[in-house]
Amino acid sequence: CSNLLGFLVKGSSDLVIQDGKIIEKNLRRNDFTEHDLREDLRLNGKVASPAEVKLAYIERNGDISVVPEKQ
Repeated sequence: CSNLLGFLVKGSSDLVIQDGKIIEKNLRRNDFTEHDLREDLRLNGKVASPAEVKLAYIERNGDISVVPEKQ
């Protein structure tokens, strides 16, 4: 029940990068530009480009979470 309430109030996270490829429709759904995404990747994900990312999500609070490719 609390998970449903959290989803209704805060929404859900959206996948925005998978295997280095940007998912444009999910960026647009969250009013994010590619420029915003690249900036957040550098600042918060410590990666220089989407090609270095296995998975990235826009979280419910608007932050970007990043799973980098293995080096």
